[in-house]
Amino acid sequence: MKKVSDFLNSIKDWMKTHKTLTALIVTILFAIVHVPLVLNHEISNDEGVVWGLSKQINLSNIYEVNSVEPHPLLWEVILAPFSQMGAPILTMNFISLFFVALAVFLFARFAPFGVIGKTIFILSSSFFYFNPVIARDYSLIPLAICLICMAYKKRHEKPLLYGLTLAFLTQTHFLMYGFLAALILGFIIETIFEKRSLKPKILAIVILLIPVGLSLVSVVPEAIGSLNNHAIINGNDTRKEVVQTDFYTHSIGSYFGAYAEIIKWLVSIYLVVMLIAIWSEKAKIGAYLTVGVGFWGFILANVYQNYYVFDQKVIIISLLLLSTAWMLNLEDIKVGKGKILSHIELIKYLKTKTKTKRPAIVLIYLFVALTIPRAVAVAITDYREPYASSNEIAEFINEHIEDGALILEGDATTVYNFTVSTYEQVKKDVTFFNVLLNDIDNVDLKLKYDGKDHELYQNYVRLTSEELQMLLDSADKAFEHIYYVGMPKNNCRGEKTRPYADIMDKYEKVGELNSFSYYLEGVEPILEVYKVK
Repeated sequence: MKKVSDFLNSIKDWMKTHKTLTALIVTILFAIVHVPLVLNHEISNDEGVVWGLSKQINLSNIYEVNSVEPHPLLWEVILAPFSQMGAPILTMNFISLFFVALAVFLFARFAPFGVIGKTIFILSSSFFYFNPVIARDYSLIPLAICLICMAYKKRHEKPLLYGLTLAFLTQTHFLMYGFLAALILGFIIETIFEKRSLKPKILAIVILLIPVGLSLVSVVPEAIGSLNNHAIINGNDTRKEVVQTDFYTHSIGSYFGAYAEIIKWLVSIYLVVMLIAIWSEKAKIGAYLTVGVGFWGFILANVYQNYYVFDQKVIIISLLLLSTAWMLNLEDIKVGKGKILSHIELIKYLKTKTKTKRPAIVLIYLFVALTIPRAVAVAITDYREPYASSNEIAEFINEHIEDGALILEGDATTVYNFTVSTYEQVKKDVTFFNVLLNDIDNVDLKLKYDGKDHELYQNYVRLTSEELQMLLDSADKAFEHIYYVGMPKNNCRGEKTRPYADIMDKYEKVGELNSFSYYLEGVEPILEVYKVK
């Protein structure tokens, strides 16, 4: 045992001496684990839409194009050079991996945590799988959080640097704006009560606010456009069948995984205890976390309403906790704070092992560690099973559909499947006609639909059976091959789902496709393909 202990101690000593090299090794290992996941990941609708939008943007139309996306502009601007140069769609997933890997390097190198603390965060949903593999603007948040925490200690000495990191946060996701506002207000209050003359105080505040203000100004037109286009307010019933539980239970389920209903009250108690511990150690940091989480919950519960609470929205909590623990370690806290919690045996043990004097940080470690099983489980599932349906549909078209064919998309489910994620992988020259939107090959309409523009959806009336038959008759003269894709006539519950059954039953069914899944939580299992001509 002594030899093992000596060996481990020698490794720890080497890591302390070679911090940059250690961080680089950790980052390389992180990338090695995630590259196979990225290569095996099937691009989902939400990922593909942004890639398609990035192909269209330029300086003159950027706000118009992005009016269908409820997110800041930076992510699409980053993707635009690659998508417009014809790079494969999977490029955006490697871009996500790059930004998160950079965040991992900075975290491993500069975060004031021990080996156990760093390991917990890197393996948790803060960094693992959801942000590096799924290509969304969420992948920018870990990097923004690390940069903010790195600048936090010298925020008053270098307000411009701190302001630039906050400006970067404004371009990640709107769910971070509560935390952003708390940090800005905290800086202003601290500066006002500093012991120096008024002029340098005002100058410091102005220097901080200029980059943040300019960044927010660039986001305002896009946010207004998204609101007008119903891209942010998604309070309709299109996904009620997915959300079978209340918002809180569903959020806990996405954070921890199974048994959410059983543990939700335990989690509630734990959250309260953790918040009390954080507030008792440093009220300012407790306020930052409370405002950040409060704003996050308010937006998800009231703005998104019935919209499905994806994992990436939920794991923002882990990132807020990461920043809280990091900032607590940077603050001078009087001995004795959190004294009651210090007597709990488990906390005493973990304080010793993690080499931290603060019970609140130990509680954060435990809470964040509970996300590790969920993150690893979803990563394994994604590796083994289809994440969406874009690959399968594209492969079916490439293998079985003739060049020059017309593909009729029959209902909302096929609209959601036949998206940019599919189009980018189709090698055949085929024409898509969406019966629901009543339009041929209009990618802009499809992007708007996928961008949750439900007003547009309501303005386009589904064709009647007679109108569809007229369309088929006219298409018969223009296309040598015609296919229809739609949901089964009856779903697994025996309910009628497929429109135009009276017409499609006359034709031969030539294939079945797995339907899309809501981030590995499938709804309808099958799409049917009919050969009309």
